[in-house]
Amino acid sequence: MTQLDLRMWIFSGRRADRFRRLLLMFFGISLILFFAPTQLFAALLIVFGAGLLISTRSFRKSLVDIPLGAFIATRILAVVLSTDISQSLRSLYTEIPYFILFYALLRIIADEKPDFIPVILWCLAIGGIVGSLYGTVGVLTGHLERAQSISAGYYTLGTYLAATISMLLFLGTDREMFRNRIWWSATIILLCIGLVFTLNRAHWGIVAGMILLAGIHRERKLLIGAVVAGIAVVAIFPSVAVRLYETIHFASNLSGRDVIWRGARMIMFDHPLFGFGPGTFREIFPLLGELEDKQVGGWHNDFLRVYMEGGLISLAALFWLLVAAVRTVIRGIRRSGSESADRPRILALSAGLTAIMLSSLLGSGFLDITIIMLTSLLLAMLMHATGSITGPAGSESQSRV
Repeated sequence: MTQLDLRMWIFSGRRADRFRRLLLMFFGISLILFFAPTQLFAALLIVFGAGLLISTRSFRKSLVDIPLGAFIATRILAVVLSTDISQSLRSLYTEIPYFILFYALLRIIADEKPDFIPVILWCLAIGGIVGSLYGTVGVLTGHLERAQSISAGYYTLGTYLAATISMLLFLGTDREMFRNRIWWSATIILLCIGLVFTLNRAHWGIVAGMILLAGIHRERKLLIGAVVAGIAVVAIFPSVAVRLYETIHFASNLSGRDVIWRGARMIMFDHPLFGFGPGTFREIFPLLGELEDKQVGGWHNDFLRVYMEGGLISLAALFWLLVAAVRTVIRGIRRSGSESADRPRILALSAGLTAIMLSSLLGSGFLDITIIMLTSLLLAMLMHATGSITGPAGSESQSRV
């Protein structure tokens, strides 16, 4: 067996196919539960993605490859030009490898049939349910003030649950995903319970908006049920009622965000092109003394963070990436028929990514390590669902046939 044949057997053989699929499933389940194993799974996926590229000599491309590559490059450039490089170097291993994971996932998923997407989504839902129940039990037994996962804090868990719930809301009629409506309803309820006890106002608002959209689109009963359940939860749990009151009077309960924005305005034009560098918040923020929470270590808004750390060049790359993703969704919806199984999956994946972006407006979202990996996975699946993955010659991926 030649060296090339051995590489083909390892990375393209049937055993390797099964192993990669199991690896993807374990990665999806553990994503919100176990940080270290998830990092190991991510590293193995990157190795296998690179192995597929080398052994088959075929690269898979999508519309977001170049914009994402540009964003990664600007994040690296921000480290090089940082005002405090010792603080910024950390982002080279806490961000960059997990963005690169997208390219490995794209290559691995490209050759899968479309029916593999529900399997991965189920794995994400299973992990979310376990994390939700863990956090809920912790709150109800008094061990936790706010629901969090085994290895993720309450905001990360909230972002994950908001994204997962948002996706499932549009998959109630997908029979490859759910045998019947009872399974679908039970899954959403279990995830929502954990979301409620994170006490994250932003995520409540995101999911409420998604329920409204899904209700208008198709799920009328879901909309009515959500209103009834919401009223019951507020009536039973005082902590939820307090957070709801703070949400209604959001302008008076900004949790220091007004101070952060005021401080940002004071220095935002000092390094407008390339920013101050990643991880420099506490070194450059001029109003640390005015923050009620002295442990605040970030900008509480990932879009603001991208600008302050990487400047206009990094923010422009991010918006380029978002525009490319939106274009992909529009093309995918137009291409899919109204009765196609692809359309609800495209809508679901788009809803999940939208939830992550909205969450990023009020806290740590797509720049959180766990959420970076989730974003990379959902983005790769979106490219697959929309039929936007092309081969080395620009032809459409055969996985869509």
